[in-house]
Amino acid sequence: MKTQRDKWIAYILVAIGALNFADYFLTLRALSFGIEEGNPYMDALIGTPWFPIVKLLLVPLGLYRIWTLRDGMGWISRSLLILALLAYSWVTGYHMAGMLYLMYRP
Repeated sequence: MKTQRDKWIAYILVAIGALNFADYFLTLRALSFGIEEGNPYMDALIGTPWFPIVKLLLVPLGLYRIWTLRDGMGWISRSLLILALLAYSWVTGYHMAGMLYLMYRP
C-alpha cells in the first residue's frame, strides 16, 4: 500500500521525468535556432548518440532507481528531489520564454 510520502515522491519523480523529456526537445529546438547548450556536460554530448541516450534513457532509469530506494530516503534526499524539480522547472521555463522570444520577436 502506498503511503502519502510514496505518493508525494511519485509525483515529484514523474514531474522531473516529464520536465526532462520537455528539456530534451526544447534543447533540440533551441539548437536549431543556433543557441548553445548552457550545460557544459550535456554540451559535450550534443551531436553524439549519447545525448538522447542520457536524456531519454539514463535519466528515467535513474528516476526509477530513486523510486526503488524511496524507503531509505531521508529528509535530505527528499529536499534534493525538490531542488531537482525546481531546477528542471526553471530550465523548462527559460527554454519556453526563449522560444517565445525567438518566435515572436520583431
